[in-house]
Amino acid sequence: MNNGKINRRRFLIDGSRAAGLAVGAAGLLPASGGPRAWAREVAGLSAPEAEKLLRMARLLYPHDALGDDVYARIVEALGRKMAGDAALRTLVAEGLTGLDNGGAGPWLRRPEAAQIAALRAIEETPFFAAVRGHVMHDLYFNKSLWALVGYPGSSLEYGGYINRGFDDIDWLPDDDGKAGQ
Repeated sequence: MNNGKINRRRFLIDGSRAAGLAVGAAGLLPASGGPRAWAREVAGLSAPEAEKLLRMARLLYPHDALGDDVYARIVEALGRKMAGDAALRTLVAEGLTGLDNGGAGPWLRRPEAAQIAALRAIEETPFFAAVRGHVMHDLYFNKSLWALVGYPGSSLEYGGYINRGFDDIDWLPDDDGKAGQ
């Protein structure tokens, strides 16, 4: 029961929705029915490679509040990095080819569960680590996306999390094993 009190969780949910509307209006999210974000030209990547990387990024860090355009910008940045780094270019190209060769048919045409299984099978490879690290950095170090993924930002300048929402969650059990207020 809320009792009209605004808690951190409600604030984040409502704030994320408002931020989503603002970001959508600013053109960071694709309009419904619009063109697929990966269809544009990406330096250092072929269109099929960009499409696979976009799908991989979304499967690694799925956020319903983020449109494909956000992930496409991350893929574009990886493409630019690959264009200037021959070793990274080879690593990614071979890794993407391996995704197609590791199962029945092209990786993008497989069901989601099979795509995820293929990613789990390669999660210890340098290719997977390189893509995961790039996507994680570009997604979670982008302050304009923090509200959309539910991160309230740094609390250090406000005294840390103990003084800023550490104990305002009411869905964890109390010492007696019952859910909070």
